[in-house]
Amino acid sequence: MLTTKDIIKILPLDEEYKNELFLGFDELEEDVKSNLTDMLWEAYITYYNMLLEKNIQEGLLLAAEGKGEQRLDGEYYKKMVKKTEDELQANMTQKSSAVDLEAARDAMQKIVAEINASKVTLKKPSN
Repeated sequence: MLTTKDIIKILPLDEEYKNELFLGFDELEEDVKSNLTDMLWEAYITYYNMLLEKNIQEGLLLAAEGKGEQRLDGEYYKKMVKKTEDELQANMTQKSSAVDLEAARDAMQKIVAEINASKVTLKKPSN
């Protein structure tokens, strides 16, 4: 099942912004999170429809030029939907790894910073 955090990974956003959004999403106030969730889902639907339209147009162009193996039959639209979903899944898998690695790196940096901040430096007694 697609989640809002998956959508953050998929959408073509600036990578730095995407990582900040992904890492901070769970800490947002509920009303802000709800509004942002609505906006992200609307953006995803728009992105999906644009990608589907691109795939349909490319397939029609190839068919008109007699190139490719695409047949314009009753299954054409279903094939384009599947192609679009496959592209989005591959995109999510690829970007998910990058975002997850960045999230892990940021989490480790925070842990190290907290450990360093909590360390008490022991001074040697002066003789």
